[in-house]
Amino acid sequence: MASTIMTAGLFGIVVLVSFIWLVVVAFKRHLGWGFAVLLLSPIAAIIFAIMYWREAKYPFLIYIVAAGIQLSYAFKLFNEMGGGDIFQLAQQVGQGRLNKEQTATEFQRRFADRMLDNEQITQQQYEQLLEKLEQSGPPDNQQDEAVTEEMLQRIVSELPETHQKGRVRAKLAAPKAVTVEPIKKEPVAIFVGDISGHIGRTLIITLRNGLKREGVLTEIKGATIIIKRPYRGGHTTFKIYRGDIDTVYLRPD
Repeated sequence: MASTIMTAGLFGIVVLVSFIWLVVVAFKRHLGWGFAVLLLSPIAAIIFAIMYWREAKYPFLIYIVAAGIQLSYAFKLFNEMGGGDIFQLAQQVGQGRLNKEQTATEFQRRFADRMLDNEQITQQQYEQLLEKLEQSGPPDNQQDEAVTEEMLQRIVSELPETHQKGRVRAKLAAPKAVTVEPIKKEPVAIFVGDISGHIGRTLIITLRNGLKREGVLTEIKGATIIIKRPYRGGHTTFKIYRGDIDTVYLRPD
């Protein structure tokens, strides 16, 4: 996130310098154009660049390209801060797919996913964190993002550290194993937080948008799981973000 903010800031400086350059060119052409570009951009800047392309092309092109890149980084930063998750959850609440308690719980889980992606916690701590969240039950509906982050950081600080000077200080609880009775051939539901304990097994995943994915779990990268399934003599790969998963079933061997 820090690198995203820094990059967006650098492009912001480029946008500002190129805009000042464009305003100076407009003032040189005419006082009215100068004030128009200064006060009514980007519309006035586009019109001015079209009419006086030879004079304005360099500052205008730098201004437009840098502004577009800065906007993309701003959108990326918005998603990294959880804005995209909040918007998606609000849509699901509006559609009646989640109630208030489910929304609050899902928000906490997605916040934990971002902590894992940003390397604030280890994979083992992530698994334990999900376990503690399940045990604590749904949070207060009025709990905002800052309080959620503070609570998750407190829980993480209480988890045992995995290493100190190259030695294991505490033995972390292993992911819960699902016992599949040989008689039963029906798929068995498992928690999303227990997925890491089933690498090499076949999973049936239903996404929140209703799509289903089935394949062998081959790898876990942060909050993203990767499954493969045979397809036309080869294999096709699905990369699935944990926050998009609705249900997970384990297909018996």
